[in-house]
Formats: sequence, structure tokens, C-alpha cells
Amino acid sequence: MANPITPVAEYALPGTDLVRRIPALLAALAVGLFGALTFAAPAAAATHDAPATATLSCENGKVAVRWTIRNGWPDVADVSDVSGKPVDVALSGTELEGKGDKVLGKQLVPRTADTAELNYTVRWADRASTTRTATKTIPDDVCSTTPPTCIEAADASYRHSFDGTKGTATVALLAGQKLCKGSSQDFSLASYTASSAGGYASTLPQQLFRQQTRTLSAKHPSVTLRVAVPDCYTQVVLIWGDRDEVLTDFRKDTPGYGAKVLGHTGAPGNRSIGPVGSFHGGQTACVVSVTDSASPSDSPAPAPARSAPASSPAAAASASSLPVTGGSLAAIIVAVVVLAGGGLVLFAAARRRRIAATDR
Repeated sequence: MANPITPVAEYALPGTDLVRRIPALLAALAVGLFGALTFAAPAAAATHDAPATATLSCENGKVAVRWTIRNGWPDVADVSDVSGKPVDVALSGTELEGKGDKVLGKQLVPRTADTAELNYTVRWADRASTTRTATKTIPDDVCSTTPPTCIEAADASYRHSFDGTKGTATVALLAGQKLCKGSSQDFSLASYTASSAGGYASTLPQQLFRQQTRTLSAKHPSVTLRVAVPDCYTQVVLIWGDRDEVLTDFRKDTPGYGAKVLGHTGAPGNRSIGPVGSFHGGQTACVVSVTDSASPSDSPAPAPARSAPASSPAAAASASSLPVTGGSLAAIIVAVVVLAGGGLVLFAAARRRRIAATDR
């Protein structure tokens, strides 16, 4: 009997159906991967972000722009390459600890500026980074153009005049300024006797001669100071401060007034416009007191002593304390002899009277 014919399908290679399905599987995988990347990329870009916001206020006539950079990703990040326009930004820190953490920055922008700009770069621990530019529009009404009604003495500027030869000075607020109630500033003028009219070192020692202090306030926006000037070598100074700031003398190791002198190039003297408030002058040496500690070579010769009248108590006391010599001793001896002789005469006369009475 003939063998039956076997269908071709029964002789198909094993796994042929799986082979036919591989291209379809690969195509589906590619489509899925493409879709995942398409939707995941924007999400990843959005999370690695650190936006900056700003608030505005007015400080001392300028616009204060306060920036806040906030971390939008969980990883730690560093803030770098920070710059600003029209002025730079000072940050409070450079590290963002995690999502929601922030660093603060501040700009003081002229009130004439229209915008403020902040540029910065943020780099995360996973090596992602972003570079941003934030801009803030500045309205015209942020800072009022109206000047303040008053000013504190510590912020005020002054002008002064000074005449050391006459010992006079004036100090006043600059035009347009007014001190607030309760605010004041003391100024002092002082004159000294000196050893010469040369430079500071050659004039030592110096001794305070006269001083005066006046207080400038809202009620008294200007003051006038006057002191007597000695008619010998002298120094006259106009300084910041009250009587406690005035030095009583100057010696080799005594610090000078320095920048306290009005008109000095340093603070606070440079806050007043005018000549340097220091004068050295005079043509004759000053009379130095005997209690002064200056060396004998620096002191004038003492005046000749005057003899006291003989009738004065001091002279009598002085004479009684002197030793007795010469003619005074001879006079005393003569007086003793005379007194002794007189005593003997009286004694003899008394004896005779007693004897005569007995004989009777």
C-alpha cells in the first residue's frame, strides 16, 4: 500500500513563526523607546532648573533689587558666573542644598535705571547645568525724587572757616541740609603755647592755653568759636568732638589730633569743606611755669628774686633762725656783765642795811 502524502506544513522548520515576528517586535520597541524619549526629555529639562525672582525697594535714594535664586531639582547645586547690570550683584552664598533651597542677592541700582539684570550659572551634582538671565523692570515710582526733610548728623556734610592768628572759626551745615530733631554734632577750638613756630615735632612740648566747644543742631545749624591766642609761639586747632576730645598738652609720645582736624584728607575731617583747621605761629618764646617739666635748656632764665622788707614778719622769722655771730655776741656779753655788776651792788647795799639795824 502506498504511503500517504505528508503535508508541507508538517515539514516546516522549527521556530519559523518566531522569526517572522522579530521585525514586528523590533519596530514596536523602537516606537515605544522613541515615545518615551520624546516625552521624558522635556520633563528632565524642566526639573533641572533654578529660576530667579526679584523684589524692589528704595534705599538712600537708590533702587534696591533683591534677587532670589531657587533650586528646582533635588540634587545639590553650585551657583557661579554671577554678574549683573547696571551694577554687580552681591550673593549671600553659592550653594543650593536641594530642591526649594535658595540664595539671595542684592543690587543697589540708580533710580534712573529702567531695568536690572542678573546672569548666573547653576551646576548640579549629576553634572547637569543651566545658564540663566533674569531681568526686572524698574518703575519710575519706586524711589521718590523728594529729598528727605532732615538728616542725621552722622550723615551730614559741613563747611567751615578758620583763622588761627585770631583764634576764630565757624562751622555750618552745607546748603540744603537740615539736622533731624535730637541729632547734633560738637566742634571744639583750642589754642596752645608751644616751644617754637616750626613744624609739629619742633613745637613740643605744648600746653593747652584756651578752649571752646559749640554744638551744631537743628536749632543751631551754624556755630562760631573764639579762643584767646597767646602772644608767643602757639598752635591753634579746630577739631571734631566735645571738650573731652581736647588734649591738655602735647609731648613727644602724645598722639596728635590726626584726621579729627577739620579739612583733613581723612575721615571725619574730610566731611567738612574748608581750610585745614591747624595753625602754627608766634615770634617769641613763651614764659614757662616752674612746675613745667620741660628741660632747663628749653626754659627761660628765672627772674631775679626781690628782697623782702626788713619789717615784714617773714624777714623777722628768717632773722631769728640765723646763727648769732660777731658783734651780736659781744653785745650780749657786755649786757651780762652789766647785769651781774648791778646785782652785786644791790646785794651789798642790802647787807649793810641789815647790819645797821642789828647794831641798834
